[in-house]
Amino acid sequence: MTQSPAFQLERLYYGTIVDSSRRTSSPPGVIARTPAVAEAHVKECLQLAQLTPPLPDASSDDMPGTLGLVRGDQTGFILTKAQRNDAGYPQILYILVPVETLRHLGGNVMVFRSLGLMDMPSFSAIKATLVPYELRDPGPLTTEQQADALNDLLLFCQDSFKNVEGILAALVQGWPLAIVNSPKSLEKRLSFLQGLLSMLPVPARVGITFTTHAAEPFHALAQVKFYGEPAVPSQHLVYDWEQGLLVTQPPEDSYSRYMVAQLRLDPSLVIEQTAQLSRTTVWRAMHRENLGSALSWVSRRAAIDQAVADGQPADRDTVAAILREDPTLSDELRLAYARHLLAFAIALDEPQSADVVPAVAVTSDEIASTVVDQITTALEGGQAWVAYSLLERWLLNVPETAALKWHELLHRAAQQHLRELFERDEVKRAVEFLNYIQTAHHSLHLHEVMPSMVTVARESARSDPNLARALFLIAVKALPAGELQRLFTDEAFVRQLPPETQAALSYIQPQPRHPAQLGVLDRGARVFGDGHRMLVLTRFVEAAMFLARPELVDTNGLQALMVITQSPDAERYEHLVEHIVNDFSQISVIQILDDPGPRVLVQLLLHIKRYEQAVELLEFYQNTVFGLPQLANFTRLAGEVCLMTPLSGEEMTAALQELDGSQIRPEPRARMYCSALINRQWADDQDYAARRLTTMIFNDNTLINIIGHDNVINLLNFYARSENALDTLRVGAALVDQALGLGKQGAAFITRMWPSITWNKEVSEAARELLRRFVRGVPLDEVPMLTQYFERELGPQIGQMLCATYLMRQVMAEKDLMHFAEDLHIAAQLFIDIATAYHPGKELPPNHRLRRDLDTMTGGLTPQERQRVAENVLNITRQIFELGKEHARKRGKQVDKTDLVHGKTSPQDGLDVLHFIGGQFAQGKLLPLNLEREAMTHIFGTRSAAMFLRETDAITRLLAGLQMAFEDANVASITPQILRAELASLWGTLSLYNQRQIQQQLAEDCQHLADVILVMAGRVNERVLSNSGLGRQLETGQRQPHTTLEALRWIYGYFTRKHVRTRS
Repeated sequence: MTQSPAFQLERLYYGTIVDSSRRTSSPPGVIARTPAVAEAHVKECLQLAQLTPPLPDASSDDMPGTLGLVRGDQTGFILTKAQRNDAGYPQILYILVPVETLRHLGGNVMVFRSLGLMDMPSFSAIKATLVPYELRDPGPLTTEQQADALNDLLLFCQDSFKNVEGILAALVQGWPLAIVNSPKSLEKRLSFLQGLLSMLPVPARVGITFTTHAAEPFHALAQVKFYGEPAVPSQHLVYDWEQGLLVTQPPEDSYSRYMVAQLRLDPSLVIEQTAQLSRTTVWRAMHRENLGSALSWVSRRAAIDQAVADGQPADRDTVAAILREDPTLSDELRLAYARHLLAFAIALDEPQSADVVPAVAVTSDEIASTVVDQITTALEGGQAWVAYSLLERWLLNVPETAALKWHELLHRAAQQHLRELFERDEVKRAVEFLNYIQTAHHSLHLHEVMPSMVTVARESARSDPNLARALFLIAVKALPAGELQRLFTDEAFVRQLPPETQAALSYIQPQPRHPAQLGVLDRGARVFGDGHRMLVLTRFVEAAMFLARPELVDTNGLQALMVITQSPDAERYEHLVEHIVNDFSQISVIQILDDPGPRVLVQLLLHIKRYEQAVELLEFYQNTVFGLPQLANFTRLAGEVCLMTPLSGEEMTAALQELDGSQIRPEPRARMYCSALINRQWADDQDYAARRLTTMIFNDNTLINIIGHDNVINLLNFYARSENALDTLRVGAALVDQALGLGKQGAAFITRMWPSITWNKEVSEAARELLRRFVRGVPLDEVPMLTQYFERELGPQIGQMLCATYLMRQVMAEKDLMHFAEDLHIAAQLFIDIATAYHPGKELPPNHRLRRDLDTMTGGLTPQERQRVAENVLNITRQIFELGKEHARKRGKQVDKTDLVHGKTSPQDGLDVLHFIGGQFAQGKLLPLNLEREAMTHIFGTRSAAMFLRETDAITRLLAGLQMAFEDANVASITPQILRAELASLWGTLSLYNQRQIQQQLAEDCQHLADVILVMAGRVNERVLSNSGLGRQLETGQRQPHTTLEALRWIYGYFTRKHVRTRS
């Protein structure tokens, strides 16, 4: 025989130490405890369980002390025994009881009897190593034990059910109980409590607290308190045990009333009900309800269970709520509840009261089968309309119904209801029902039963216009083409239709074949109103094509078909669309088809997902119908196709992908991509269209005129939203290139797109590069105005940046960096060659040598070319002089070019800017000019006359640019950082190969040209440019040049043939 499980419980004793003389020697405190008891436990016990031993006259051998159970905070419950110890001093034992332990006991309080009767030991010293208190679990009370407890309770209440009900009501409602004039017997008091607890479901018994003796009613935090004297404590329900009377009025309580009613019949019914209701009690307790509310519901549930089981009326809302929410229902009860609800819903025609039934039926095949049987019985028993209403409501409003596949049952109910209406000759109601069916939600699948309903109603419709009209609409909605055509040939039926419809049907009969009449089919459909017109017209078109009469189909018919192909029934008409498109794809037909008929044909193919065929039809339009002379009209049509066809993002992309490899020209193709984006409101799902459009306008920016600047801005915003830098800049570049020829209007477009291309640092830098590109491309005379405009619209930093771009355009004489480098090299080489010959300390070249060098240049010049060389040389002389003079004015004679070469200061004139540029490409290194080398045998080297002409042309332009660049005072304020950024931008326009080819040479030529100009201009005065004196002598060759500029003036005279031939 196995022993019952035992619980090891922590405990402590509170009292005083007793010495060997049985005297106390210390104040009260904890005198013994188990090791796991903490100070917090001690504090909680002393606060919550303030029990005292009974006075000698209130105690007996059968009740030596007080036993109590109170609820703790940190601990589940505190079991307390207050009694005098074996030395005669008051002492308290506290035992910490977890909630799980009490649940195991199941409300069996008789297990505490032995604890209440045992002696209280005294302690001569504090002991902190007590062993835990062992509480053996006797198991739940047996049925016999519970029956005995209930009988004892009834005995203790003087066989008064009223007393039992009142005491139980107070307990359930949470009132404190005072049992006064109680016998001095612990066993009887515990037996009274045990009987009371046995009236409760087991889970509710756990939380009931008690004390077997209370001296002060408000000191004991327990719900049930026993008193030995006839006290009447306030705010308590008081029961006088000795007198068998309820001293105070008890509350009303439905649970107590229900349970006492069971007790009147037999205690075993109470035991049975408390067991059955235990699960429900736990469920309600989980809702954090108090005991009174929970048990009130429990008793109500029990009553409803009985009513449902007996087939008696019950509150349907409550029945539905229990069926929907209460997980404690057994499978048997769930079936009974569902059957009960449905039976009353059908009987009373209140379908809304049974909405919970499908949700339950989907979880149980048995319930589902029962529901089908009940509904079938109803529809076969003359209640088809009730059955239909119920099923329709469920299918539309109760999501779980979809899983039950009750559509066929709904269709049977609809068909049976229509039959019943005709059997009762209720034609008007039949018409109403057919009209109602037409508008029913598509999820009911009523189109599946509509052909059968046409069969049921057809005979009656031959004699009733209203019924014929309703049946006609049902037929066009549901009948296959062949069956519908047979209905159209039913003369008796057709005669009941409106005259316009009869006229239309006369054209779609096999015989006779009347000549086509414009709009006859549409007029026959219009009489049914806008809500039905499109479907009716579509079926007329279908019939016309079925009879090979495409001439009856006009643009209105095509538009009706387009509307239907956007409906859930689109799949039914796919073959019709292909048939129509095939017959209409002839130039003779297209040319006479009213707008927007040609466009609608393409849209129809798109609606049925024939994307390849749609593009082929567009190719036919482009190449055959419109041709190049009407390309603009075709482009408009192609754009409207994508703009006006409501496709999903995925469908639109699939359609556009068919353009790849097609013959559609760029103009309509770009319009189609753009229209697709507009159609989808520039949604992210049109990334394919956006990228294709971007590639097209990047490769050919004239296509921007096709789609419009506003849409280019929208395209930029599309990419900005996803932070797509690459495509943003491709679109921006195309717009900039296209805007170059638009002047200020182009600038306005750029400022509009600016926020869309400056959404992060990387893209903003690229956007600034695009702006430089624009300013480099517009006519030079427009740049100052545009720079001011951009500064005003985009900010001063942009203005400064564009000033630097303007400066470099002038410095480079409108050339790119490669050609600018070539001109620099030409100028530097020529000037260094001449300056070397005239460097101080060297023997000056005699005039005859100069003349011989010029005479021996290979190649001849025409008189005009000779004059141009002369003018170039004179201009170069003047430009060098003026550059040097301007530099001296701004910088003084002592020039420190180090800061310029290092890029730390801003250039102030043309020579400064050469030093600055040279320093940037030399990485801040000074490259000194060397004129000490030996002069060449021939000053002009191997240059031919033609080469000399080209070089002087280039040099003249170069020096003019250096002069002109600083005429605008604003350029002097350009910071070194901004000018370095401009040079970096120009450098970025070159390939890596070209950069490597010219970098070193460009750096040297810039610095050397500036230096040699300073040398050349520093050793001359203004007389060299005069037309008398020195200038005249040099020009006529009568004076030997002593400086480079004097030599250039001498050369000028040579080419103008002003030299006087004399020996030098």
